Amino acid sequence: MRYVAWIRKHQADPNQQVRGIIVAREISEDLLLACSLIPDVKLYEYQLSLSLKEIQREGLA
Repeated sequence: MRYVAWIRKHQADPNQQVRGIIVAREISEDLLLACSLIPDVKLYEYQLSLSLKEIQREGLA
């Protein structure tokens, strides 16, 4: 929230809307509660996955 406040004070125009996002692997109940009364803040959880594909090296020394 400090960054949102800084942007509002130093970068945004007087009537410009400033929004914040929080991205985390898991949003805790404490964070959800802390942000519940703060307008213009969105919470996102991310999910990562990785797959590998072996590449055949035919014809290489």
